[in-house]
Amino acid sequence: MPEFLKFVTIAGVVFALLSTVFWGFSSRVNFSFGYDMDRELDLAMRRASRLNALGALFASLSAICQALVLWGGK
Repeated sequence: MPEFLKFVTIAGVVFALLSTVFWGFSSRVNFSFGYDMDRELDLAMRRASRLNALGALFASLSAICQALVLWGGK
């Protein structure tokens, strides 16, 4: 396996792990519901949204790395 593909494989694994971490943090965001909780709920939803976006970004980068390895291994 060429050195470049080894690097891409390792990067894909790291991106997948980062994706898992961010989605795990996103699942732990506490949403407060109740009377006059609009501001707190808005902040919690924004935080969860940012964490989900980062999780999706790293999952996408991991998929791209896997595709490069498959394409480059031919």
